Amino acid sequence: MDVEASVEPVWEVLREVERRPEWAPTVTSVRRLDDGPLAVGSRVRVAQPRIAPTEYVVTEHA
Repeated sequence: MDVEASVEPVWEVLREVERRPEWAPTVTSVRRLDDGPLAVGSRVRVAQPRIAPTEYVVTEHA
């Protein structure tokens, strides 16, 4: 997908992972499993139809 925007506003949207279901139709919910800003080591649980909930860990962060 191409987005005609600078990095800063795009990152503002993407780092709010709990809002992913608003723009990703394959995601029904995202729940942070820790507090604080999104960073290396942050964990989230993602739910999608017909797929078991999956835990994701941030391994790299720009």
